[in-house]
Amino acid sequence: MKKKILVGVLGLSLAAMPTCAFAGEMPVSVQPINAVISAPTTLPAFEQVYGQISEIINLDNGDMQVFVETANGTVIYNCTEETWIADSEGLPMDLNERTNDNVWVFASPIMTMSIPPQSPAIAIIGNVTDESQMFYAVAEEVMHNEDGSVTIITNDGSRHVTLNEDTVVLPFKTKNIVRAEDITKGSELLVSYPIMTASMPAYATAQKVVVLAINHDEVIAEENVQDEEQVIMPLRSNAEALGYSVEFANGKIALLKDEKTVSIALDSTEADINGEKIQLTQAPQLKDGLTYVAKDFVELLAE
Repeated sequence: MKKKILVGVLGLSLAAMPTCAFAGEMPVSVQPINAVISAPTTLPAFEQVYGQISEIINLDNGDMQVFVETANGTVIYNCTEETWIADSEGLPMDLNERTNDNVWVFASPIMTMSIPPQSPAIAIIGNVTDESQMFYAVAEEVMHNEDGSVTIITNDGSRHVTLNEDTVVLPFKTKNIVRAEDITKGSELLVSYPIMTASMPAYATAQKVVVLAINHDEVIAEENVQDEEQVIMPLRSNAEALGYSVEFANGKIALLKDEKTVSIALDSTEADINGEKIQLTQAPQLKDGLTYVAKDFVELLAE
């Protein structure tokens, strides 16, 4: 897993975020760079700042310093391997040679007192235009609705973003299939929504969601299902927590980890592990749109 899940709020609060950002226009102001001095007692986990890259310095340890010209002056954002970097479509992007790019930066509100000030970057979205609507978010709560949609609460409860059947849900840097149902509390996302209400809380429907990281601790903590005295567990969340990639196709499921390949199928009690046939105590089954397997199969994956 690339990084520890950050449980927090999305960008600035609605009170601090310029309303023009919801309408597809670039903000004319951002929080002052001396926010560490004038900030309220409770700081947000991160803030959202718009600017233009003026310089990039690659450090010997592989980290980067990205100089961004904001409305309030130059800020140096320190990027490590844990910093999410994507373009305005949610695709992975190499920041090198992107000088003069317009960017959204999602970073800690706490900055050094140096000139220019510095702050650790959580996510940088590059190649931003006045039509870009892709934002970094952390799911504070996830609600599964009766109509099959999923609502994600972000921004300290002030934004409710719904993923419906028209929302495109994609993984980041992998070929794993992800769905709205896979998103859990604490998951990190890139979310695109063109329109948001001016109410409090604000409501929006996502056009696209890129899943950066799923909070597996939250998934595994979910109550397992008791089925005819046999404990069954969600397959995808537990397999991914063990380091497997999971691929579904026509009722067949492939799990890949290093040199280990496991193949199973819905309603079949036979599994194939690196070419060896194994009998399962219970066939994989679908429940509420999720694939469940017997607990002893998950234990087999952990071996």
